[in-house]
Amino acid sequence: MSKKRYRTYNKFTFGKYKGRTFASIRKENPSYLEWVWNTIGERTPGPLYKYIQTNLEAIMQESNKEKQKRYNH
Repeated sequence: MSKKRYRTYNKFTFGKYKGRTFASIRKENPSYLEWVWNTIGERTPGPLYKYIQTNLEAIMQESNKEKQKRYNH
C-alpha cells in the first residue's frame, strides 16, 4: 500500500475533523474519538472503527486524563 493511500485511509471523512488523521485527533482531542465510539459505534466508517477498536483502552485513558485536566482548571 502506498503512503498516500495509507494516509487517506486513516483520515476522517466526516465531521469537524474531516481530512485530519485519526492519530492527530487522538493526540489533540481523544475525547472526540470516545464520543464517536459511544455515539455511532458500529456505524462508524470501517477504517475509523478499526482504529478506535484497536486502540480503545488507550484512547479511553487519554480521554479521561484530558477530562480531568479540563475539570481541574
